[in-house]
Amino acid sequence: MEAANAVANAAGLSSVSGVGRIDEIADRYVDQAAELDPVAATASGIAGYDDRMTDLTPDGFAARAELDRATIAALADTPADGERKRVAKEAMLERLGLAVEQYDAGDVTSQLNVIACWVQDVRQVFDLMPADGRARGVRRPAHDVRTGGGARPGVRGPPGRGLRAAVRGVVSARQGLL
Repeated sequence: MEAANAVANAAGLSSVSGVGRIDEIADRYVDQAAELDPVAATASGIAGYDDRMTDLTPDGFAARAELDRATIAALADTPADGERKRVAKEAMLERLGLAVEQYDAGDVTSQLNVIACWVQDVRQVFDLMPADGRARGVRRPAHDVRTGGGARPGVRGPPGRGLRAAVRGVVSARQGLL
C-alpha cells in the first residue's frame, strides 16, 4: 500500500483513491449547495431535487452566501497536494469569492432581468423536469410558488435589501415578476 500511495503522491493525488481534502471540500460544497438551491441542482443535472423550490427570501440568499464563505475558509486552510488540486482550489476560491462579493454588494438579491437572473432560473427549470411529474409521484416546485414556498416573499424582503435593481431603473423586470 505504501508503494501505491507513493505513486499516487507523485501523480499529484493524495491517496490511491485520488480523493484528497480539496475534493472532499468540493464534494461537500456541491451536496450542501444542492440542498440550499434545488433549482440550480436540477438545472445542473443533480437528481433528486426537482420537487423542491429554492428559498428566495433574504434568509435563503444569506444561507447560500454563508455556505460560500465557509467553503472559502475551509479551502484557505487546506494545502493543495499537486497541480490539479491547486488549480481546483484556485478555481473554487475565485468563483466563490466572486459570489460572496456579489452578495455583499446586493447584486444577487436584486438581480431582475429578462435573460439571466433567479426569476428566469425558476422559469427555466421547468423545462428540465419531466412533463408528467405526477406519474412519478413528484410534487412540482410550482406548488411551492403557488403556496408561498419561497419565491414571492423573497422579492419584498426587509427594507434596504431586495429590489435595488428597481431603484436603478430595471422596472420592466420587476413588473414581469409581480
